[in-house]
Amino acid sequence: CAAVTRAAFRTDGDDIEAAMESAVAAARCGGPVQLTVAPTVTGERLVAAFQAALGQPDLSAHGDLDAATVHTALTTIRRWRRPVILVGRGGAFAVAPTALHGLAQRLGAPVLLTAAATTLPPERLAALAGAFAADGALVPSGNMIYTRTLLRADGVLALGTGLSEVDG
Repeated sequence: CAAVTRAAFRTDGDDIEAAMESAVAAARCGGPVQLTVAPTVTGERLVAAFQAALGQPDLSAHGDLDAATVHTALTTIRRWRRPVILVGRGGAFAVAPTALHGLAQRLGAPVLLTAAATTLPPERLAALAGAFAADGALVPSGNMIYTRTLLRADGVLALGTGLSEVDG
């Protein structure tokens, strides 16, 4: 089984800053990097660690992500020529379908649903399918299009997934 990422890091949250710094350093060398973060880590702490690793000022005291933080992340991700957004069950619940579609359009990236995400309640799957109905850029796992798209990607933005072998 071929590796999907250049490097993989895992943190329970106590060492989030060091783990983020290692992940960003590996990503700067080229290729996708996975950082698995414990669900107990707050979004503010995660953003602060990301900004620190990028040499950005700590904006975590400002609450939600602001436009500058989102711009920094998008600039980093836009360096990828063939990005993919991989959405797990957690990501499918956490991100509004229309927001996910907007992100996919902005990045020029297809959205791949992991095996776990395809087990969402029917109304949530219907909302996702409705948001992507016009362009068909939503691909469930378990088919060749999913596999080929994932293998050709040079960057993977994973939302709400633990990236198991079933996902890739």
